[in-house]
Amino acid sequence: MEQRTYYGNLTPEGLADYLILHYDPLQNLQAQKIGQGDSFLIQIGHGDTPDKMRHAVTVAIARAPHEEPGIVVTMGQRQWITPEEAGHAAFWGLLAVLLTPWVLFALLWPLSEIISATTLPGDIWNSVDAYAASQGASLTQSQVLEHPHAGF
Repeated sequence: MEQRTYYGNLTPEGLADYLILHYDPLQNLQAQKIGQGDSFLIQIGHGDTPDKMRHAVTVAIARAPHEEPGIVVTMGQRQWITPEEAGHAAFWGLLAVLLTPWVLFALLWPLSEIISATTLPGDIWNSVDAYAASQGASLTQSQVLEHPHAGF
């Protein structure tokens, strides 16, 4: 899981809407937005209909926790969130924003070995970087988050 912080005139909803508009119309890809206000989960997955979704990438977007305007974007891999799981995802996303990004592992940890073979995560990061640059924002921090219990 990777996390990047961008400072500048960015909002979580602006990036969320951009990703939906960029990926949802593409053939064999679906995109969905979950959340409101200062935090969103965006899922982008392979498949033409939600019932045929295969692998998905989850992008968590939240307002940066500093006085400067900006956003924190965290990306990981997960199966497609169904409507039944949406309440669960919203709860964990809210906890991640309020407490710590480590809570996102409850959503993002499974299937990392399957998704890592695809190019979708890199394409999404390129889209996030392009959106940030178009808004005059800059990348200020990038880090790979390790699961706190990895290796045990």
